[in-house]
Amino acid sequence: MSSPAQRLRDLETVARSLRPEECPTRYFFVADRFQAAAGYGGKSAADILDDVEHVDRAIAHYDAIRRQQRLDLVDVAITVCRTWHTDHAQDAQAIAGSLVEAHFHWDRDRFGEDRAWRSQRSPGQFEGQIAARLARPMTT
Repeated sequence: MSSPAQRLRDLETVARSLRPEECPTRYFFVADRFQAAAGYGGKSAADILDDVEHVDRAIAHYDAIRRQQRLDLVDVAITVCRTWHTDHAQDAQAIAGSLVEAHFHWDRDRFGEDRAWRSQRSPGQFEGQIAARLARPMTT
């Protein structure tokens, strides 16, 4: 039989896995912003600036929706994948991958790349929650 203190630690572990850290919205757009700034295809400086501003406006828009609707991290990931990254897969595994990627970039900015790699999250941490939310009926 486990002690009450152990059961509380177990409860805290489960609670943390159900509510991941609230990674900033901009980290779902790291690759998009990088591609916009890279200017692939010989774009002019003005076109590159327009592309970067387009991504920045999208980030601000999604951030505003996140605050207004009080979306948690899983709902943000689903929303971004369904409406911005529409050319990507829309299943729980793909959306979980976007969460892992966002967390990696956030950890890299906060703690450095070495620690970000060491503390890499697993898509499996999120897939169950995402699958459950994808299965629920859409409300209007």
